[in-house]
Amino acid sequence: MQHYELLTILSIKLNEEEQKKAVEKVIDLIKKEGGQLIKNEDWGRRKLAYQIKHERHGYYFLLELDLLPDKISAIGKVLKLTPEILRYMIVQSKVRTEEEIAKEKRIKDRRIAEEEKKLKEKIAAEEKPVEKKQAREKKISLEDLDKKLDEILKEDVIEE
Repeated sequence: MQHYELLTILSIKLNEEEQKKAVEKVIDLIKKEGGQLIKNEDWGRRKLAYQIKHERHGYYFLLELDLLPDKISAIGKVLKLTPEILRYMIVQSKVRTEEEIAKEKRIKDRRIAEEEKKLKEKIAAEEKPVEKKQAREKKISLEDLDKKLDEILKEDVIEE
């Protein structure tokens, strides 16, 4: 048996219940062909790179499975004729160990932390000029403002 990943894109017109039925239909097909489902991931709604059957979005599902190589074409034929599935892709992959999965997660978490740090630094850099401007505005005392206001009001009274 070989290890495969099957990515399916379901139509956005399907509700949650219909999505589950479509995925179950694919899982049943895999089991019927003698395959074993390893993992089922719902990637959610995503924008498509281009329109498929007049749709711009789709629901993505990733299935990892073990299957005999000669059964792939049979599964592909059925998936091609399934109306709920906009596109599918089956690729052979290697089985990842728990260590590899953990390592990928650490790398991903590190990247996210670095991006958050850069974003915080950028926000802090943008806020500093505002803080300086507010500090300059605070230096003007209330007495000075009152004097200015009195001068403006006196000028208006004299001109009339």
